[in-house]
Amino acid sequence: MYTNLIANLDDGSKYLQLRGMYDWLQNVQLIAGVNLPSGNRGTEYGGAPVAGTSSFASTGKLVYLRGAYYF
Repeated sequence: MYTNLIANLDDGSKYLQLRGMYDWLQNVQLIAGVNLPSGNRGTEYGGAPVAGTSSFASTGKLVYLRGAYYF
């Protein structure tokens, strides 16, 4: 298991990453994880304003599962 937390101390926005790896077989590896941004609008992880529009751009919440086969 791996955990990363990126936090902006000025505005309180955060980006949490959790990841787990499992060597299923000798040549097969499974990786699963989740990325969770949080923060208020106007922050880098809560949504930064897009110039010229009323929209905000932000990274989304992400859950993934990856299998890798090595030969």
